[in-house]
Amino acid sequence: MNKLLHQNRIGYVLYHLFKSCAVSDDLKKRFVFDETGDANALPCVLFPLSEHSLRLNDVLVIDEIPVLFPMSNTKTFYRFEGNSLYFEHDLLKSTFYLLSGYQEYNSPEKDILGRFPYEKSVQAQLDIIEKPIVNYYFEKIITALEEFCQRNHIPFARRKLFDNYGFFLTHDVDKIDQFNFTDSIFKIKQLLKFAPAKIAYSRLLKANLTYLFNAINIFYRKNSFWNFAQLHQIEKDLGLRSAWYFLTNDSPADSYYNFSESRIRKLIEFLETNGHEVGIHGTIRSAHNSSAMQDVLSKLNNLTCRNVIGGRQHRLMFNMPQTHLIQEKLALKYDSTLGFAGHEGFRNSYCLPFKLYDFEEERIIDVWEFPLIVMDGTLFSYRQLTNEQALVQIKKLTREVSKFHGLFTFLWHNSFFDDRLYPEISTFYGNALKTIIDDKPDIVLGRDLINIL
Repeated sequence: MNKLLHQNRIGYVLYHLFKSCAVSDDLKKRFVFDETGDANALPCVLFPLSEHSLRLNDVLVIDEIPVLFPMSNTKTFYRFEGNSLYFEHDLLKSTFYLLSGYQEYNSPEKDILGRFPYEKSVQAQLDIIEKPIVNYYFEKIITALEEFCQRNHIPFARRKLFDNYGFFLTHDVDKIDQFNFTDSIFKIKQLLKFAPAKIAYSRLLKANLTYLFNAINIFYRKNSFWNFAQLHQIEKDLGLRSAWYFLTNDSPADSYYNFSESRIRKLIEFLETNGHEVGIHGTIRSAHNSSAMQDVLSKLNNLTCRNVIGGRQHRLMFNMPQTHLIQEKLALKYDSTLGFAGHEGFRNSYCLPFKLYDFEEERIIDVWEFPLIVMDGTLFSYRQLTNEQALVQIKKLTREVSKFHGLFTFLWHNSFFDDRLYPEISTFYGNALKTIIDDKPDIVLGRDLINIL
């Protein structure tokens, strides 16, 4: 990004900005971009544009908010000259870089699973993963525009999606059987230190030996992963509904179940009858293969009472922006993959629904992204937080989301309830939900959001 933002990319930023404020045609015609515009014809709003690429050493921090493309060392966001408004720095390019996922586009940086890693992100390098920086940019812009409109007697109004914030509870159904041959072999490899593990070996030793003992004990065989009725009851008692994303067996790295199983058909019927949403959990291959995603979607639609409109990619596998282009082609309305596996927070530095950008065709992709803020495995497997630390992080992030009346998307797998691996994790799940609903957020599903956006 070593050029000025052109019209389409500016339009992309304004599209999202205008979701948070109502802007009249009179105000829009006063927008001037860069010094080349006519800033003298009438009181105007000048947005300066930077031609520089991102240089982390030049990032300017103002009021604890990093500006990626500063125009000077001035530590203010804007100024007025007469009745005209002048922004001091290129907030439009800073927004575009973060929101569009530009840092991931054609990036050679990949983790062991082929994903763009948190450790290589600008969010990690600037330590901003826990702040939705784009929302902070927009708040500065909106505050300035509000004052400009007051000075010039132009209508202006703020918009908000939720009174407090929205809570979107989701479940990825990766596994439905606690014991299987593939997992048993993997756990043996972990014990022999031939396979990686993200927890201390002492905990792993106890948990894996217990698993293997129970796996061969035909009198035990309690399948704790088939816990859908229990989870439904927990959520029902708290006044919650949730979205359940189903995966098919496309490769050994995907699920260990098939949509043809009668228990899966009955489960989907149970969930839909009880007001939950059923969505697609795209296979690993589907992140870059349209036919693979079409296959999963067609099979799933044959089981549901209403057409599937969205979901999440398995293992958070996502090619920027190819995966969204595939979803758009298949008429999916939303995705909720974009969170880093390695750290909870804001992967695109934004806490409201947004759309990605097609860098080749220079256009907005018509698929809503509901950003993933917290995942169970991130807190306890990747980050190895204690239950107390995890709850602190959830509270911190919900506070950030509530500042901007945003959307808090929470992922908890039906298979993430092993108290041997993660002590008292079942209790933690209930406590986390209670902590969130104590804020009295709006409870939403993906299909609800599509109807109000």
